[in-house]
Amino acid sequence: MRIYLVVFLLVVCGCNIESIDHTESKGLSDKVTFDVSRLDDEGLQGNTSSKRSLSYEFCIPNTPKCKDEVKSINPCIEFSRSRGRVGYGKGQLLCIGSTHQTVLRKYLRNFADLSILRG
Repeated sequence: MRIYLVVFLLVVCGCNIESIDHTESKGLSDKVTFDVSRLDDEGLQGNTSSKRSLSYEFCIPNTPKCKDEVKSINPCIEFSRSRGRVGYGKGQLLCIGSTHQTVLRKYLRNFADLSILRG
């Protein structure tokens, strides 16, 4: 199974925690399919009068252990049984996160490194 993080517009989650180091986005391009560099330090894109957050999604095996592992990385992740844009398969669960987080790159790195997301 290969993970693809997909972006689409969504309302702001509002889980800002701490500032980020932009070097954390290095090496994400093999699994993250959107341009993280378009986002500011708060995870928003656009000009000063029209900033907006984006959402990303990925799939995990639908087990309590996997859900707990994802929530331990980012407690704001939401789970859905919808197929989403990534079109998960049988036995999988859709995870949806917001980019409006100052630790976004750290979260994305940790998600990309999860063994449950490797094929």
